[in-house]
Amino acid sequence: MLFENYRPKLYKDTVGRQSHIDQLKQMVVNGDPIPHLLFFGPPGTGKTTFAKVVANEIFGDRCSNNFFEFNASADRGIDFIRNEITDIAKRRPFGTAYKIVLMDEADYITPDAQACFRRILEEYQKTTRFIFTANFPYKLIPALHSRFVSMEFPIIDVKTIAMRLKYIAHCEGMTGIDDKRLIAMAKESNGDLRKAINMLQGGTPESLISAKFDTLTLDELRGMSTNDRIMLAYAGDADQIFSKIWDLVQKEQAWEYLELLSNCNYKMNMSVHKTLFLATMLDKLGK
Repeated sequence: MLFENYRPKLYKDTVGRQSHIDQLKQMVVNGDPIPHLLFFGPPGTGKTTFAKVVANEIFGDRCSNNFFEFNASADRGIDFIRNEITDIAKRRPFGTAYKIVLMDEADYITPDAQACFRRILEEYQKTTRFIFTANFPYKLIPALHSRFVSMEFPIIDVKTIAMRLKYIAHCEGMTGIDDKRLIAMAKESNGDLRKAINMLQGGTPESLISAKFDTLTLDELRGMSTNDRIMLAYAGDADQIFSKIWDLVQKEQAWEYLELLSNCNYKMNMSVHKTLFLATMLDKLGK
């Protein structure tokens, strides 16, 4: 995957986040440990990647022994926090003053588990620092939120994304992709660099998804077999497919589907399993 191949590892590789880099450098200007950090913003804006970059910059070749990553959408209960996280937090760092634990998608941690985190943050802060990432920071309890230095990750601007796509296309020897198409990809990504790079790998900003919807009507969509409608959800990026369906509803003024789409959109925005809710909506469209 191109996105993984071109994922930044150091500050010098990172694009669109110079203010964040400057802020982090100021925090550790005298070799001081970083504070507990909360990176929040929409998906695809580089929160997780930047956390790994910070760890690489601080630990260098000792990063693998002092950086621990967990996805809180899977590991979020109080037993996991009490046992696994506490066990890691109490370990001695390897050749450094402290270690870093990344809790990705921390807004999925249950409230009880969040409360448990307060003691861990305080008791082991000399040798363990935490970085939380969140799409919805308001889901963190105030008592936990206040223990972090928050850094917002807004969407990346079109020019920065287009320039990054141009750099990747050049490195990969891609031909026939002019600046106009790169800008179109950057715009369609809506500030999500990961999505833009995936579009580049597909070779066109609209990819195969737009081609499927170019001549499709709601009647034709409803007339598909249940299996074909559901499999459409797995044909590409879930947000892009949802957007195309919403375009159809607006074009045909089929306002009777507003509630169905709004419920799906809400659930997709609150979940890492977007395709599941999109497939459920497509199933209901035929009924």
